Amino acid sequence: MAKSITNRLHNDVFTTFMVIALLFIALGIFMQVQWMDDHIEAECRHLDALVAREQNMLANELFEGRTPALTLRIGEISMVQDIRQVVLYTAAGTPLAHAEGGTATMGGDTIAPLALQHMDAGAPFSFTHDFDTLQFWRPITAIGETLGWIQITYELSRLKKQAVGFFAFFFCLLLITLVCMQMLLISRLRQSVVNPLEELDTAMREMDAGSLSLSFPADKASREIAMLANSFQDLIARLKESYLTLDKANAALARSEQRLSRVFAATSDAIWEWSFKTGETYFSPRYYEMLGYKDQELPMSYETFKSLCHPQDFPETEARMAESVRINDALSYNAEFRMRAKDGSWRWIHSRGRVVERDASGYAIKICGTHTDITERRYNEEKHRVLFEASPEAIFILKDEIITDCNPRAAEFFRCPRKALIGLCHTELSPLHQPDGKRTEDRAAELFLQLQTNGSLTFEWLHRRFDGTLFYAEVSLAAMDLRNETHVVTFLRDISERKQVQDIMIQNEKMISVGGLAAGMAHEINNPLGGILQGIQNIRRRLSPDLPANIEAAGTTGCDLAAMGKYIQLRKIDQLMEGIRESGQRAAEIVASLLTFSRKSERVYALSNMPELIDRAIGLTESDYDMRRSYDFKNIEIVRDYQPDMPGVECSATEVVQVIFNIVRNAAQAIARLEDRKAKGTISIALHHDNGQCFIDIQDNGPGMDDETKRRVFDPFFTTKEPGEGTGLGLAVSFQIISVYHGGELSVASTPGQGTVFRIRLPLHHNPYSQLRA
Repeated sequence: MAKSITNRLHNDVFTTFMVIALLFIALGIFMQVQWMDDHIEAECRHLDALVAREQNMLANELFEGRTPALTLRIGEISMVQDIRQVVLYTAAGTPLAHAEGGTATMGGDTIAPLALQHMDAGAPFSFTHDFDTLQFWRPITAIGETLGWIQITYELSRLKKQAVGFFAFFFCLLLITLVCMQMLLISRLRQSVVNPLEELDTAMREMDAGSLSLSFPADKASREIAMLANSFQDLIARLKESYLTLDKANAALARSEQRLSRVFAATSDAIWEWSFKTGETYFSPRYYEMLGYKDQELPMSYETFKSLCHPQDFPETEARMAESVRINDALSYNAEFRMRAKDGSWRWIHSRGRVVERDASGYAIKICGTHTDITERRYNEEKHRVLFEASPEAIFILKDEIITDCNPRAAEFFRCPRKALIGLCHTELSPLHQPDGKRTEDRAAELFLQLQTNGSLTFEWLHRRFDGTLFYAEVSLAAMDLRNETHVVTFLRDISERKQVQDIMIQNEKMISVGGLAAGMAHEINNPLGGILQGIQNIRRRLSPDLPANIEAAGTTGCDLAAMGKYIQLRKIDQLMEGIRESGQRAAEIVASLLTFSRKSERVYALSNMPELIDRAIGLTESDYDMRRSYDFKNIEIVRDYQPDMPGVECSATEVVQVIFNIVRNAAQAIARLEDRKAKGTISIALHHDNGQCFIDIQDNGPGMDDETKRRVFDPFFTTKEPGEGTGLGLAVSFQIISVYHGGELSVASTPGQGTVFRIRLPLHHNPYSQLRA
């Protein structure tokens, strides 16, 4: 039996208030816990202040080892209200003394040592609690050094009683509030909802079914019942009016049939109808006209349609029509096929139809539809399809920034099947950031906004193929309407080679301009630098006790050289001089690099065995070691992949070894800087030749480079190493040696987190005119 509205309202209100009560209880518990945490934090600050007053005295007595005095002092602390126990530990965590209730005892055999691994000597204090007892620890320090620890066990029973009292008061207040609110709400629901509904039920039972009118005066009923009664009377009135509307609709239908017959005569589409039950067929005059026949020049029959339809197109057309007339199936018929015109040509027809009548068992009885001549459209589509498929540029069609179609050239560009591109967002074919540092999605959004204003747009864009390689493309966008929807046609032209040539030209110009500056700086610095290094060397010689001239001068002045030597060692003057010498030597190395960078010295180009040069460079690197960074080149695996039939390369062997040494050492140092490296550090060196060129690929599994670092990696004085670890000239000099002095190419490819690849390309035969062109 269904429950009454009153019972349901009582149950719903009770359930609602129970949920509210549970939420408030949860809030009360949270407030209690928060209150306890706040008060415990306050007690900790109180204990911290208590210990802080004794900090200096405790530190002095711990430092001087006065255990009795320490025992008396912690005994005084243990007399403070609610303090259960005070324990004093040494800096190593060993119990030194403890006190309870004012009674202090030295030693602590019954007390466990302090777990220092969980302590933070840098924090002001530490604590734990279980809502009954508070454990408080504070380090005793002096001049930044921890001399010991003090642990205070504090009683929390007083706080716990306050919290329980607060929660009991909160719960009683909540219970009283909810009971009062429930009684008030149920009373109001009874007056506002239940009573009006009971009045409405009584009025509906007294309704006169014959006249469809209510038998009670609306002005004496409640406002809600009066509104429902008026709505019901309006419904009855609309039903009466519907009969009059139906008569008008019948008349309008007759007029529509007349207009439809006139439309058939005027439309450019042909109308056809086919009855499966009787075999009767109807073709409108336009059906014959679009094929060049006179009206009814051919019989109106299915056989006429079959004879005119192209033999290659008819089987599929018939299958589609059969699909549309299946039992209990509402599919429409839609097909494109060729029909023979009277002059013998073939016209493309777009046929649309639908089953308009079925019998009781679901079989189609009648189907009707239209024919539209689409010969011109099919010609244009075929013309544009050929242009689309044969275009040397990659073409994409975008709808809401999603690729809906592309030509075969696009699949070649991105080295993937065509179907893999369909459905992708265009930003998925690009790296996360563009070369200007902007996010690809943000930059694309800006360009599409410009496209809406201009209608077309051309720009350069960095793309990523499916195999992960990056390439630049010149992109042209054009907006077009296709099937009443806005699409964007995108044309891509690969300009990677052009960009590469531009970068090489810019880099060469940069090397030439910076080279002149570097030469001048190197010569200006060399003279004072030589004086510094020579002066340090003379100072050390004149302080040596082994030279007769020093012994004679010391005897004349009454100076003891041995004592002076000890003084120099104690005051670390010898270390200061060594630091000056090392700094001067490092400056000399930088000057030498600058001169190498700027000087076009005489070079000897001879046939060299490239595998031997690479192995020589690796041998030089194997002695590289840095204890401060836990870095040792011997811990890095070298993988060699040399082509067996490598011919000799005409080059400056010393300089090529220098280039390979710089790159391999940089790779090893980059791997060492990768702190969270899981795999073993590996450097792979591949050597092969092709088309008169020698290629050396040096790949590492280090941290990789971002776009900004790749752009500046060959700039002079640019380095990512810490100060004092690099000059920023190694790769700049290497670039000049390969590109300027050998007519080759030095390039880099890298992705953050996926390592770096440096590629060296050298001609097998040296061209003496390459330096002149540079």
